[in-house]
Amino acid sequence: MSGFVEVEGFAGTEECREVIAAYEALRPDHGAVVGYPLWDGKVVYSEKFAERMFADALLRMWRAKALAIMQNNAQAQVRSDALLVMRWDDGDEMAPHYDDRNLDGTPNWSSWREWAGLVYLNDDFAGGEIYLPDLGVEYRPRTGSFCFFPASCLHGVKRVEQGKRYTCAQWFNRI
Repeated sequence: MSGFVEVEGFAGTEECREVIAAYEALRPDHGAVVGYPLWDGKVVYSEKFAERMFADALLRMWRAKALAIMQNNAQAQVRSDALLVMRWDDGDEMAPHYDDRNLDGTPNWSSWREWAGLVYLNDDFAGGEIYLPDLGVEYRPRTGSFCFFPASCLHGVKRVEQGKRYTCAQWFNRI
């Protein structure tokens, strides 16, 4: 499996709104500090959604649905090692990086990851496109789309110019 793949209509608009509302309710108490300024206080891991049963059920359903898609595309058994929801605010951006290694090619802390997947929870913001320079891809998020690509692809997120950008991210590898 190679390249950038979009699965339109993966999640419904109302489902996405429910997860955003749950995220906003949970973030003040459960925003994780992970040691990376862009993410600190903005990441809520899936297990924290247990307090919000409907959103928790949606995240579990999305994880299962994404796993089925990934297994079909990989033609192998695949697992999801993490699932989180994050908000990107005005001015937030992420420089190009790999999910499975450092920029110099040395192993990073998550070198087992083979694919990254994102459910885009909204599209009512300006900027915030994901781009994969090696593939010549720039993608404008669409509410409810699930996109995935190899963790070995260089990728970044353009600056959010206006509004808030919400994503549900997870990573996959063969088992």
